[in-house]
Amino acid sequence: MTKRVLVVGGGFTGLTAAHRLAASGVTVVVAEKSESLGGLAGGFSLGGHSLEKTYHHLFRSDRDILDLCQELALGDQLEWLPSSIAVHRDGVFHPFATPKDLLAFKPLPFLSRVRLGMVVAFLQRWRSGRSLERSPASQWMRKTCGLAAWQTLWQPLLRGKFSTHAEEVSMAWLWARIHIRANSREAGSSGEKLGYFKSGFACVTTALEARIRANKGVLRTHTPLRRLIRAENSWLADLNGSVEEFDDVVFTGSCRAFANLLLESEVDTKAGYLDQLRSIKYLGAACLVFTYPEPLTEAYWNNMNEPDCPFLVLLTHTRLAPCERYGGRHVHYLGNYHTSEDTVANADSRAVSEAWLSWLARAVKGFDPARIEESHFFRFRDAQHVADVGYASRIPPYQTPYPGLWLANFAQIYPEDRGTNYAVREGNRIARLILETAR
Repeated sequence: MTKRVLVVGGGFTGLTAAHRLAASGVTVVVAEKSESLGGLAGGFSLGGHSLEKTYHHLFRSDRDILDLCQELALGDQLEWLPSSIAVHRDGVFHPFATPKDLLAFKPLPFLSRVRLGMVVAFLQRWRSGRSLERSPASQWMRKTCGLAAWQTLWQPLLRGKFSTHAEEVSMAWLWARIHIRANSREAGSSGEKLGYFKSGFACVTTALEARIRANKGVLRTHTPLRRLIRAENSWLADLNGSVEEFDDVVFTGSCRAFANLLLESEVDTKAGYLDQLRSIKYLGAACLVFTYPEPLTEAYWNNMNEPDCPFLVLLTHTRLAPCERYGGRHVHYLGNYHTSEDTVANADSRAVSEAWLSWLARAVKGFDPARIEESHFFRFRDAQHVADVGYASRIPPYQTPYPGLWLANFAQIYPEDRGTNYAVREGNRIARLILETAR
């Protein structure tokens, strides 16, 4: 009899797993609670052009998704485009992409710049971050880079990324960010190039969807999984009021959402396992996407390191992808991470947008929010896990304590951070594990 598998979540992890399983003859149903597939890389229409709700790009080291794109015949869609980085500090955008930029970075004393460059070079070449797992990034960077570099660069970045959890983040996580970025450059190239799809990341979602359907897989949106019931050798899943039977269930949402599902389900809620799931802390994310007649910055990626800035990054998308693709308009993102108690998580989206744009108008000369042509505001729950000290020992396994019930999400990719490449990798892994148990 053919195995029947439910994949909960239509992001890149769920879609990749469903693609692999369906191609192997497994009967697959994908249940996505929202109105569209793609997860954090999901697209929306901006003036008739597909764009991601949160900013995305690829590095040359992203082998898992690059291999998948070759398999899906998307090679002609992917472009490698020159990137650029700046840091906004003391009211100025400072280029920050090369060693020369670092040496010219005036917010730091010269000797601090040299010291910082030596530390970054060391981390770029350090082969493993395992020895750094028990060290808080805040303490490690203060000690090695000095207080000035910590206060000017690292502290604003970690606060922007992890909010009130910034002091808890493991140095192994920060090492991975620096190491991966350094190793994404093409051999012999002096500048970084990032990958982006001509029609946006939606082309990957569409191609995966087509392959799944071609192998008789079923994709359902607006379909939340409400609870699970353990049968003798199978699972009964309540999919938005309709109960269906499956041999295996793969959950790709957050650990917090999974713990809540187990509490609502008719299963033996194992206290130790629930505690492990709940030990993973999460932050929400918010993105404001808007078009403007001109680019607001010279750089694609702009870290906003001012102490009072209400968002982490200003990304000028059309400093990477050509603005002609969007009708000659320039596309910008403002991004923020927040706790569930933060104002950004609870305030009206219009109020948050106005506050962010008001701050941006003070920071960018000539920017007038009234000239914005189109804008969209998105919020995401449990978008970022907190990779704190001791995190590696708390990572939940793919195989849950319940036979036939699997977990695959970003919390398991440590020390790497979330991203489409790792979502694809996790989808490949969970599909392989399920297929191996079926033999």
